[in-house]
Amino acid sequence: MRLTIVDGSENASRYQANLISYVVDGHLAFDAGALGLMPLVEQKQLRTIFLSHSHVDHIATLPLLIDNVYTPTPECIRLYASSTTIANLRQHVFNDHIWPDVLRLSELASPFVELCTIEHGQSVVIGNKRVTAFDVQHTIPTLGYVVEDDAATIALVADTAACDAIWKFLTAFERLQAVFLEISFPNAQQWLADVSQHLTPRDFLAETKKLHREVEWYVTHMKPNFAAQVVEEVAALELPRCQIAMGAKSYDF
Repeated sequence: MRLTIVDGSENASRYQANLISYVVDGHLAFDAGALGLMPLVEQKQLRTIFLSHSHVDHIATLPLLIDNVYTPTPECIRLYASSTTIANLRQHVFNDHIWPDVLRLSELASPFVELCTIEHGQSVVIGNKRVTAFDVQHTIPTLGYVVEDDAATIALVADTAACDAIWKFLTAFERLQAVFLEISFPNAQQWLADVSQHLTPRDFLAETKKLHREVEWYVTHMKPNFAAQVVEEVAALELPRCQIAMGAKSYDF
């Protein structure tokens, strides 16, 4: 399994930017913050997208992507998201004010996108991958995803505050070997992390102790203005098997 972090950058040695997406094996994507910034040939390879929630850094380029890859055929992007996220897309994005209502247009002619609902605990098989959704703790309903195939099992934990239920859920995946978990703010901004339901390095350390299993930890979602400080504070934790997930970089599992 190859996971590539897409953030609109071509520099795999720098920290990721605000807009972030994950692409697995070239055709399966998670969140659309940056998918529409990929080279067009790579956008056209995407077949299925899973959204965590509807905050703009996770959907920013979704309208562009759908427009970029549209062809007047029955083939289109298949989009999985919670019922809440789909309702938000209908009301606030694809409404003919922010962006043309491609959902309505998809019912009239060749589809632009196919919407599919997925909720906590539900799984979908996409080719040789099995994707399972799970709830996390954020300011709006938000999903993380477990991705499995014969080679590996990884967890993409979306924007979240501290949440015991996440780790109870992930414990059931005995082959779990990597977890991508956010740190948005440094410890000095704990108040902001708390009200926006994100994590600091201090929180991150506490969350890692709740999963009683050895895995690889990848730090994601650092706010660019605080990234250098977060990196220093993560290094000070001296966590084994922990690294900063870099933008425009691929990871093999």
